[in-house]
Amino acid sequence: MTQIGKSIHYQLVALTVLGTMIVSGVVLNGQLRALTPPRAMAVDIDESSFHWHPDLFRMLAFGQVPAAVDWLLIQFLSDTNITKTQNDAETAVYRVLDLATDLDPAFFTLYTIGGNYLSIIRGDRYGALKLVEKGERFRREELPKYPSSFREEVWENPWRVPMILGYLQLLEFQNIPAAREAYLEITKIPRVPIYVRWLAQGMQTARGRIRVARNSVEIIEKWYQDDPVMLAPVVRMRKLLDLAAALYDWNAEFAKRKKRDFAAFRRERGIPERDEFGGEIRLGADGRIDTPTAKEAVFGTTVDLLVRSKDNR
Repeated sequence: MTQIGKSIHYQLVALTVLGTMIVSGVVLNGQLRALTPPRAMAVDIDESSFHWHPDLFRMLAFGQVPAAVDWLLIQFLSDTNITKTQNDAETAVYRVLDLATDLDPAFFTLYTIGGNYLSIIRGDRYGALKLVEKGERFRREELPKYPSSFREEVWENPWRVPMILGYLQLLEFQNIPAAREAYLEITKIPRVPIYVRWLAQGMQTARGRIRVARNSVEIIEKWYQDDPVMLAPVVRMRKLLDLAAALYDWNAEFAKRKKRDFAAFRRERGIPERDEFGGEIRLGADGRIDTPTAKEAVFGTTVDLLVRSKDNR
């Protein structure tokens, strides 16, 4: 092959590679955009079954994986779709978070903020559980291999991951053994705040689980004081759990009374006519103190289910 021929050959190869890179970049950008619903619509319009394989994504990112993760993070943070998913359907934002944590499994806040967002705002409890379980596996199996400086700076509060996992299992799935295991895991982590360490106590009783759930939600409430979108539903859940605790205590005490005079008991205990949500507090036909509000959901369970649960389950 002549020198001119070689030159033309190399130019064609270079153009082919450049063209492939451009086309791949366009496809990647288009697929990334497709992962997030258009902001103008308030429904899950992009909850398709497409899910990026992380190895393919890395290949198409041409070595720019950190930038790609940042792009996915922006997509998550800019998501304004607060419509709850129906029938436990997987959300597109879960797939964004799942892919981002496949690419950067040490990204602490994607597990904590992402898990809370999926469960509280989007109602994607299965997506939240899978994401947080992935974070917990990383915390137990991979994080110890990282330098201490990284663990102390990036994963400063690793207990947040098992705590979120605990309340998801307790409230979303009513899986008390799994919730107990997650809360007990917190006690194995060094330098955990004492008020968090106490969460693992009391999981054996129904009243204790209400207290654990309430205290967990109160801790989460403190994380979102400057985020009104996240704060409002968390405050509501904390108040519902306060109602659950009150109903449990009232019923436990009233059941011990020989003279079951609810009017007298109401006056003695200062029980209001209505709860904070407007539900009438009354004595039901089954002899239990109840309110219509007890049927409202706290994550995937209800106040009534928490109040009526049994000890040592």
